[in-house]
Amino acid sequence: MWVTNQRVLKNKGRLPADRVARLEGVGFIWASHNVAWEDAFAQLQRYKEQHGDTNVPRASGALGTWASNQRASKKKGTLSAERVVRLDAIGFVWSFR
Repeated sequence: MWVTNQRVLKNKGRLPADRVARLEGVGFIWASHNVAWEDAFAQLQRYKEQHGDTNVPRASGALGTWASNQRASKKKGTLSAERVVRLDAIGFVWSFR
């Protein structure tokens, strides 16, 4: 609840700048949807360590669905450039042919 309150206060412009700076200093993630993306990205990195590639089958569960969604988002142009760069950096496969 505390984390949610910090996000709400910042979004409303009512979180003091020093608190924003302190939270950012410890890696606070302001948008909760970023947390889910970061978790999935970490899972993808572990997958690559175990399997040697990022070719997660869509049928393999949540990670496969997430990987498929990243491909679809990039194709639609809705995946941020930062995320594309991060996925490229670990050798993400954008298209299966």
